[in-house]
Amino acid sequence: MTISQQEIAERLGLARSTVTKILNQFPTNRASKETIRKVFQTARELGYDFSRLRNIHRRRAERRDCEIPVNLRIDLGTGSEVFDTGTALVRNLSPYGAFLTTIQMQKNVIPLVAFVLSLEFGGLLQGVSVKARIIRLNAAEAIQMGVDFFDVSPDAERRIIEYLG
Repeated sequence: MTISQQEIAERLGLARSTVTKILNQFPTNRASKETIRKVFQTARELGYDFSRLRNIHRRRAERRDCEIPVNLRIDLGTGSEVFDTGTALVRNLSPYGAFLTTIQMQKNVIPLVAFVLSLEFGGLLQGVSVKARIIRLNAAEAIQMGVDFFDVSPDAERRIIEYLG
């Protein structure tokens, strides 16, 4: 069953138009940062299909430049089978995604079937783990990718937000 914006609005006690403005990141949106966070969190929890949005790849928050090492893992399907492992460097970060560079994988290929990236942060975010999907890929000279986080625990989200200050 597909989750609608109306169902998200009802769950949070908001108007559907407010949820629409938040999810589509309309410039006319005047919701608080906390309301925006709750809408996106609830949408993720309910399994909302973000691919239906008009501005799906527009950033929900500004990213902060950084250099954080991460361990990468490519899991096939829902994460039951490990396809590949490696490392990367997070060059910029937001609570919702990151830009990865200096990617070193054992197989150095991306599977042609559904997969999920698992990121385990090092450095000042040691112990933070998130799931991510690729939203931008650049392989002109070296592999670089923009990723969108999902399935982020409240503790991981809190630590990323604290890091971003």
